[in-house]
Amino acid sequence: MAKNFQDTRRHDRLKTSIEVTLSDGKGFYTGELHDISLMGAQVECDRSIEPFSDVKVVLLTSPALKLDGEVRWGKRSGLRYKMGIKFKSLTPDQEQQVRDIIQALFWETSRLND
Repeated sequence: MAKNFQDTRRHDRLKTSIEVTLSDGKGFYTGELHDISLMGAQVECDRSIEPFSDVKVVLLTSPALKLDGEVRWGKRSGLRYKMGIKFKSLTPDQEQQVRDIIQALFWETSRLND
């Protein structure tokens, strides 16, 4: 019998499609942000990064946003890999930039649904 899975996220995530660059200290990888919240994001790229690895995440927005994170989970998705990344130690400025991105995504989604 399957276990019931309860989502324990404290923040809602908004769907998006933002280009990102990831670095795990061994290399740089390009990918796509699939969703984002104040606590983390889901990223898809062509490389697998081990869970609990520290990563640098650069959202290729204007201006670019650089964040420290930790890979919490990963799974294969066709020829690519999806990963959940938890943001670490956001500065007040970084937190505000993430809030601004989320707000812009929220308004864009609301406008499209009207």
